[in-house]
Amino acid sequence: MSRHPALPQQQPTSRIESKAVIMSSNSPARTSLASSPASTSTDQQGSVSAGPGSDPRPRRRTPLHVQIAAWSVPLLVLGQFAMLAIVPVLIVLIASVADARVRALRWYAGLLAALYATPLIIWVARPDGAQSLSKDIDPVFVALIVAASAALIVKIATRRR
Repeated sequence: MSRHPALPQQQPTSRIESKAVIMSSNSPARTSLASSPASTSTDQQGSVSAGPGSDPRPRRRTPLHVQIAAWSVPLLVLGQFAMLAIVPVLIVLIASVADARVRALRWYAGLLAALYATPLIIWVARPDGAQSLSKDIDPVFVALIVAASAALIVKIATRRR
């Protein structure tokens, strides 16, 4: 495998090692690192693979703005700022439709948006509603919104990192 005359021939034990040996054949200093069985490699996206048996799929981390928005929804609703919670709900919903990294969260984002939109529409449609959405929203809807955003947060936390 090695083209350098001073280096001994190496037989790679996995596809990752064979790529590492081929890539390091031009540089004798890297050969000892590439030939070790527990070596790690870094791909173009910054993911580190641990060698044989590791998952070759690229890692898709949830963007930070989606994580912050998901955490802020229950905080705003429970903190009596329910009308402001429309901003993070829209951020999560739009990101789940537009961003490929967040498409796995579509159902959770849709559920959260539907649960948030229901009391919002009721509040807007009622002529005798309270002055703020936080005062008019039913506690059952608050609990459902918090539960849906908790499910979204759990899904974000348990995704492959």
